[in-house]
Amino acid sequence: MIWDMTSYQNRGSGRRMAKFIHRATQFSLQTKVFLMFLALLLFVLGCFIVYVNIVVIRPSSRKRNRIHS
Repeated sequence: MIWDMTSYQNRGSGRRMAKFIHRATQFSLQTKVFLMFLALLLFVLGCFIVYVNIVVIRPSSRKRNRIHS
C-alpha cells in the first residue's frame, strides 16, 4: 500500500513539473519579434563594421602610409 502511494505521487509531480518547465520556456509573440529584430540588427551592424574596416579604413591607412614615406 505504501509503495503504491509513493509511486503514484512521484508520477503525478513529475508530470506537473514537466508541464511547468515546458510553459516556462514559451515566449510571447512580441518577445520573439523583438529578439529576432535584435539578432538581425546585431548581424547587420557586424557586417557593416567588417565592410567599413575592409573598404574604408584599410585603403585610407595605406594611402596615409604612402604619403608619409
